Amino acid sequence: MEDTNSPATEQCSKAWCKRQLLPDAKYRICDHCRECDRQTKRAQRARNAEIKDRDIWAIGKKSKRPREDVVGDERTNIRQRIEGEEPYNPVSSEDEDDSSDSIEVFDKGEALFDSIRSKFRTRSDVVFKGVYEAPDDPLVTAKQQVEMAAQEVWRVTGYRFTVKNHKKQKLGHRTRSWCSQDSACKKKSKISGDLNIKSHDNITISCHTDATRRLRTITVKIEHHAKHVHYVDVSLPLGAADIIREHVEWLTPVAMVAKVQAAYAGVTAAQVHKAWTDMSQLFWHRDDLQLPSAKKLLEEFTDTVDIFLPNSIPDGVDILCWGMRKIAVPLEGKIVEVGIDATYNTNLKHLELYSIMAEYDNAGFPISYALLSTATSIEQGKRKKALTAWAVCLKDKYAVNPVFTHIDKDMAEIGMAKEVWKMKINLCWWHLRCAVRTRLSQSKLSTTPYDAQQAHAEFPFIDIQFIPPGKADTREYKGGLPDDVQGNSVMEGGKNVLEAHP
Repeated sequence: MEDTNSPATEQCSKAWCKRQLLPDAKYRICDHCRECDRQTKRAQRARNAEIKDRDIWAIGKKSKRPREDVVGDERTNIRQRIEGEEPYNPVSSEDEDDSSDSIEVFDKGEALFDSIRSKFRTRSDVVFKGVYEAPDDPLVTAKQQVEMAAQEVWRVTGYRFTVKNHKKQKLGHRTRSWCSQDSACKKKSKISGDLNIKSHDNITISCHTDATRRLRTITVKIEHHAKHVHYVDVSLPLGAADIIREHVEWLTPVAMVAKVQAAYAGVTAAQVHKAWTDMSQLFWHRDDLQLPSAKKLLEEFTDTVDIFLPNSIPDGVDILCWGMRKIAVPLEGKIVEVGIDATYNTNLKHLELYSIMAEYDNAGFPISYALLSTATSIEQGKRKKALTAWAVCLKDKYAVNPVFTHIDKDMAEIGMAKEVWKMKINLCWWHLRCAVRTRLSQSKLSTTPYDAQQAHAEFPFIDIQFIPPGKADTREYKGGLPDDVQGNSVMEGGKNVLEAHP
């Protein structure tokens, strides 16, 4: 009779093994299969190590394999070279794989770089190997010495080289670079074990320190087999920067461009504007945020300007407005005609800059400005409400009550002018002509959103059931959403008498 209480035995989990495991076995694999796995992994590790050693020797890297040409006491001791018992010979350095080739020795670095310049000017295929000595500066590392030599090579050859690798050595530093215009080196290359493979256009610069003589030996090797287009230095000349720095406070970028280009014809207007912007920050930059920076700057000129505090500003609207005190105060009660205009997309935050110009004695005078941002507001009529609050501050502060104004058909500006001053509005003739020409130049014309009730109220002969053909373009509403223009009537056209536009 079978004993049902005896524990059941299991087989090895290997599919090819049928051995039974002991009842108290710790693993699900039998001891024989586990030993086979250990031997297989040992053999695999040995093969990988052999392949790695063979690859390192093939590509010429440092190896523990003994040299065949030097035996016994003739082998050079690196420690002896460091301690000064044997003078350093750059030709026999461990990082030079072609020590049998002749290397030209120069007394100074200037002579070496002059030789490189002459070779690149007269030849298209250049193979250069030279060495010179420089004093050992403890404040300059060997890597920095190599970088300075590379910069000088770039300058005299007119080419640029991309660093391939850096190799820190016991006696110094070596950097290998490839020509940036070499098409064969643009993609990531794979290391080849062929020692006779033809190298690409490259430059190798190494620096070794001789502690005994306190000198550094800089070796420059160049192989350049194709003539490329030379690089042009497009950086701003120091003389041009001095001109900009001297006149940064008094000249605008446009006037400065002509002055700089008269002395340096190769300088572009973009370079002048960039340098002017960077240098002029000392006079106007007060904060990383634009509106707080502008407010802090205006607070430094309280004797010249008045900063307004408008009321009832919609949520999400940022506005900074101020009046020109020294201009507006003498004109109190004398202003009859004003012009309102704005600029867009003139700064990083896309702030809108509004200005109000007053006309007196056939001359225009700026009396107030406003910086406005409505990007984070979702309230309808936000721009009109903000401009209205600004205009109210201007009216109360300087008693500005004009009879008529000139506007470029910005509906928010029109709504603000009608609500604050109730004056006659003339549209700018230059903007009218520009709008008509732009409209007629479009291949497909669209209309503004049509309101049948408003059209019938303005012109009773229009049928309320009339629907114009075509598709409306909601972007035609300048100054905000359609609610901004509810109740606005058609404005009278007229020429702009201010000399604000061509």
